[in-house]
Amino acid sequence: MHYLRILLVVLTVGVLATSASAEGLLLIPDSGNDNVWAFDPFDGSLVSNNFIPDDGRLSLPITPVDTGNGTIIVSDQSADAIFEYGYDGSYIRTIADNPGSGIDNVRGIAVHNNHIYACVDGGTTPDSIQRFNMDGTGQTTWATGIGSAWYIKFRDNDVLVSNSTGDLIERFSFAGSMLAPFHDSDGVAGIDFPQQLFQTGSGNIFAAGFSTPAGIYEYDSTGTELNYFDIDLAIRGVWELGNGKLLYTGGTRVGTYDTVTGETIDVINELGASFRHIGYSPVPEPASLLLLALGGLVALRRR
Repeated sequence: MHYLRILLVVLTVGVLATSASAEGLLLIPDSGNDNVWAFDPFDGSLVSNNFIPDDGRLSLPITPVDTGNGTIIVSDQSADAIFEYGYDGSYIRTIADNPGSGIDNVRGIAVHNNHIYACVDGGTTPDSIQRFNMDGTGQTTWATGIGSAWYIKFRDNDVLVSNSTGDLIERFSFAGSMLAPFHDSDGVAGIDFPQQLFQTGSGNIFAAGFSTPAGIYEYDSTGTELNYFDIDLAIRGVWELGNGKLLYTGGTRVGTYDTVTGETIDVINELGASFRHIGYSPVPEPASLLLLALGGLVALRRR
């Protein structure tokens, strides 16, 4: 029945693109419909509008992260939890929740060296980043006193955390010690309410600015601002596509932005949707899943 479920997810529930031009998928939670969509990582085209369906658990999903173990974890700001799902969209378990872990208002999450890091803004561990083993055990406070953390990004030698209260991007050591800020904004001339952070192959950082002056900001590896792209939208998520354009999220929209020409194109603009952070997963593209599912159906018929 496992393969039958894959077929139903891919063919019946999801809206699929005719092909996928790059390996893996970009996953984007929709907190308006409490599910997770999938997009092509090369050009940003829609692959599925229901990759992880509304299962009654998700109530305000924020960040999807591949665990590296063939599963995906999703943080939920309203459910105060981190949920784990299979590549077929099926629920596996709850990694952490409230009151079990004392976490509340969970935003960005990350996986690094077989640990899960979660930005937490309430509960018994407010203004902190909590660290867990991959199964949810061994909870520790990795960093605290952040203000309002929205996203956490590991680099080669440090860790960046977006702080919406201070309108800045914090910087930490791997041990959780606060270092000099990566970028300290006044929230007026610079980024206000930073959310997702994305590191390019060259080491530059793109940051999603949610409040006025909203848009996408680009910094060099040391935090010096290089560019500001005004897309006329409160940006939550940002990701560089394989074709060099940026995929972004904000409210009801997922779109692409060409940093060279300034062209903005809506991929999705759906009433009632509320798109959040973007995450990559090497989950097989739909054609491979379909072949796998058909093979499973043949096997089931033979039984």
